Amino acid sequence: MTVTKKTALKLPVPRMKSAEYMRQCHRVTPEAGTPYDAVTEPSYWAHVAQKINPYDKIEVVAEDGAWYAELLVLSVDKMAITVREIVLIDLHGDSTEDAEGDQEQSDYFSKYRGPHLQWCVMRRSDQACVRDKIQTKVQAQQEALDLGNSRVAA
Repeated sequence: MTVTKKTALKLPVPRMKSAEYMRQCHRVTPEAGTPYDAVTEPSYWAHVAQKINPYDKIEVVAEDGAWYAELLVLSVDKMAITVREIVLIDLHGDSTEDAEGDQEQSDYFSKYRGPHLQWCVMRRSDQACVRDKIQTKVQAQQEALDLGNSRVAA
């Protein structure tokens, strides 16, 4: 009886290239309030589809910091692309739900006001911004609660 030895498959050198040479990585920032489901729709990408190639990677950061995602481009048409989710992270987590309920009772609330003012603490009575440039929703909610509690204690 003869024993045949299997030879292991080996990757040919020309089949390995630098990832930066083979694909692009894009970074996009949807407007505040854009739900994650919208960016997974092929038509969402209609205006930029011609700049994207199959197997490109897209990093998506919601303008209001609500979520972060990485997408892999599967196919490209003239006015649409099909993507598959690699990673999706809810950056606010469950901690914001309790704070939102508490803010309804407070004289202050948090509101995202764009990339320059970022998250702000607003006074409910006149809608005036009392603190701005807060980086996260959770921090802004906490500051709104702290302001409301300090007014009650005073």
